[in-house]
Amino acid sequence: MTDAKLTFEQKSLSRRFLVYKFVKDLWFIGAIWLFFYRFFMTDTEIGSLDAIAFAIGLLVEIPSGRSPINLGGRELLKSVFSLAELV
Repeated sequence: MTDAKLTFEQKSLSRRFLVYKFVKDLWFIGAIWLFFYRFFMTDTEIGSLDAIAFAIGLLVEIPSGRSPINLGGRELLKSVFSLAELV
């Protein structure tokens, strides 16, 4: 087994990746949006926004069922992925 030396750039990229991965995997990051949205939106607006995001998420799951066979998989996937970009 060879003992490869990492360059400064490789070490820097590795460090940046590990920091990014650590921050991304923090469990509370996903809930912080609610705290900040409460300053700008009412509870009803937050609930509506969450419901719309959930509904679009359900629509994205449709291609895994039978609908690609009936509706044509390529066109359906294009439309679903364009809806997913809105979220």
